[in-house]
Amino acid sequence: MRAALEGRQWEVVLCDYVLPGFSAEAALALLREQAPDVPLIVVSGQVGEETAADLMKAGARDFVMKGSLARLVPAVQRELREARHRRERHRVERERSALARLNATVLATMPSSLLVLDGELRVVLANQQFLRGWGLAPKDVHGRSVEEVLPAGLEELDRVLEAIRGVMETGRQDEILGLSARTGTESNRWLNIRLCAIQQPSPESVASHERRVLLVIDDVTEQRLLQKRVHQICLLYTSPS
Repeated sequence: MRAALEGRQWEVVLCDYVLPGFSAEAALALLREQAPDVPLIVVSGQVGEETAADLMKAGARDFVMKGSLARLVPAVQRELREARHRRERHRVERERSALARLNATVLATMPSSLLVLDGELRVVLANQQFLRGWGLAPKDVHGRSVEEVLPAGLEELDRVLEAIRGVMETGRQDEILGLSARTGTESNRWLNIRLCAIQQPSPESVASHERRVLLVIDDVTEQRLLQKRVHQICLLYTSPS
């Protein structure tokens, strides 16, 4: 059986309870090791109800008595359908896991600060750049309203919140450039905020989606200071001597 499993892909395994040098229990153990998604149906005429129940607990998908072989074809058809569904679920789970790992890598390496908000404008995700940039820990951010999380010294906060609500309602993109923010005793920091709506599968149903808002926040303080210095130099060299 090991060689057969290694040689090709099987849809279903039919197994007698007692075989020369082998058994249904051994077949189940081998399937768990090599092909856990392949269903096994035990077909036998020499097994009592207690043994049949133990086999089902051990992983057999069904038990068909040789005196009731009319049940065999429907049992095989049912298990083939369920095996296809299991393989599809596992494929989707693998793809989601791979996408989650990719997203985590992207979020960790992006230079921009990112926030993702749910329908109630509460933070469901904040990348490390945002946390480091504002001296916050995950517990200070996750589950809190965006109004609590954005810098307290952010100018035009009402305008930002209005833009976020607009993106949530309409799904359009928006941006607010050149906002000033002050934290503690630091000098002003200048921010560009870009907003867009994203769709995420609903936890209640994979067929439906929830709209969320992504905030991409870039600190452009150094750029503004550089522009200011360049402007001052230009004035110096263009002023009458």
